[in-house]
Amino acid sequence: MVHLIDTDILIDFFRKRPTAGEYLDSKGDWSYSVATAMELFAGANDKKQIAEMTRFLNAYSMLQLSPDIGARALDIIKGYSKADGIDPIDAILAATAIAGEMTLSTRNGKHFRNIKGLQLEIVRYPKESDAQH
Repeated sequence: MVHLIDTDILIDFFRKRPTAGEYLDSKGDWSYSVATAMELFAGANDKKQIAEMTRFLNAYSMLQLSPDIGARALDIIKGYSKADGIDPIDAILAATAIAGEMTLSTRNGKHFRNIKGLQLEIVRYPKESDAQH
């Protein structure tokens, strides 16, 4: 099954966390949401970092928003924002994964764990010191 990668894993990758890169490599052909790209670019330090991110992300499939994803995300916000603390971007990511029949890979299972119909992989990296030995 194709994986939709959450922003947190890509942030770890761009911060040069080796285990994040290993995880992404292990998934082969994965996708990301336009909402994830927006979060990454908004948090970039400068235009050089945006260019680096763009070069890397261009090798993978960016999934656009659609009316179906928007409607699903709205339903997710209505159903889960108070109990689970999900925010609009996370609702869009969950809706994108559900609509595309993909597994959402994230390090933050708390916001996503109760969403009906969502295939979820909660990623736990080994400690950096363990990975180097």
